[in-house]
Amino acid sequence: MKKLLLIWHASGESIYEGRFDSLSKYFELEVFGFNKFQGDRFKNSFRKNKKYKIKLFNPLFSFHWLTVFSLKLIHSIRKSHYDFVYIHEEPHALLSFLILLFRNKKSLYILDAAIINTKLNFNGFNFFEKYVYKNINFIFYRNHEVKKILLKRGAPINKLKLKIGNGVSNYNYVKRNKINTIGFAGKITYRKGLHVIIEALKYTSNKFKLIVCGEILDKEYFKKLNKNFHYYGFLRNQKDIENFYHSCDIFICPSLSTKNWQEQFGRVLIEASTTGALIIGSSSGFIPNLTGECTFEEGNAKNLLKVIDKYSSDMNIFHDTANFQRKNILKKYSWDSIASQVFIFLNPINTRN
Repeated sequence: MKKLLLIWHASGESIYEGRFDSLSKYFELEVFGFNKFQGDRFKNSFRKNKKYKIKLFNPLFSFHWLTVFSLKLIHSIRKSHYDFVYIHEEPHALLSFLILLFRNKKSLYILDAAIINTKLNFNGFNFFEKYVYKNINFIFYRNHEVKKILLKRGAPINKLKLKIGNGVSNYNYVKRNKINTIGFAGKITYRKGLHVIIEALKYTSNKFKLIVCGEILDKEYFKKLNKNFHYYGFLRNQKDIENFYHSCDIFICPSLSTKNWQEQFGRVLIEASTTGALIIGSSSGFIPNLTGECTFEEGNAKNLLKVIDKYSSDMNIFHDTANFQRKNILKKYSWDSIASQVFIFLNPINTRN
C-alpha cells in the first residue's frame, strides 16, 4: 500500500471517523490535525484499534482555519516519507503555505479545496496563495463553482485534476410512517435562511413541528425567531446528530446567496438523507445537485410550501423520492465512494501524467 498523510484542521472531530476508515482501505494512512480548534478540544481516544494512525498537535493561532498551524506538525512531515501528502485546507491558509514551503520533494502534494469566494486573494497578489499554486502537484475541487473560483484566484487550470464531493457517513436508515416534523441544522444566521422555513409554515394548515440545531452566530436573529421552533442546541456528538436527523421527516436547507457567498455544498442534506428523511433545498449554489426536484427558489416561502405540500401529502411519493435521493447520495458521496475516487486518481499510472 502507498503511504498517504491527510492533514486537516477538523481531524479531531469524531464525525469524520468514517472518512479515515474508508481511506485506510486503500492507503497506509496517517492523519494529522489539532487537539484544539476554535475553543474546542479533541482527543484520539475514539480511534482506538483502527488501521490508521492519527496525531493531533498543539496548535498556534487556533481561532480560525486560515491561521492555525503547528511547527511540530511541519517538522513531522519533513522527517517522514509519504507517497502522498493530502492537504485538506484552502490555498490561502497559512498551513497550506508552510507545508509546501518545507515540503519533502519526494512526495506528491494534493490540495483539497472548497473555496467559495475571492476574499483575501488581493487580485492575485497574495504571495502565500501564489506560492501554493506554483508548488502543489494536484488540486481537487468540490464542484464546478469551486473550480471557477479557484481559476479566478489564480490556480493553474492544468493542476485542477479531480472534482470530488464532500463525504458522509452512512447513518442508520429509519422508515418514516407519518410526516410530522421538519428539521433544520446549520449556523443560525440570516444567510442560512431559517426564517424562510418559518414564513412558509405560516401559510399551511398542516401542523408541522419545526426542530432546529446549530451554532448561533446572530443572537438577535435567533431571539426574533426562537418562538417558532424547538431548539436542540449546537450538537457536536455524532450520536446526537444522528438522533436529530432521525427525528426529521423532512429536512430543509434554505440558504440564501449573497454577493460574496453561496451554499458551496450542503453537507447537512446528505447526512439527513442517509437516515431516510426527504431533503428539500433552495436554489443556492450546489444545493439543487443534491435535492433535485425537491428544490425551491431561494427566499421564496410560498414556493417552498408548494414543495413541502407536494411531498407530504402522499406517503408513496414521499418514500419513492426520499429513497431515490438516499440511493443517489450514497453512490456519489459516501466516504467509501470518495476514498475510491482518490485512490483511482492517485494510482501509479495517473500520477505520472
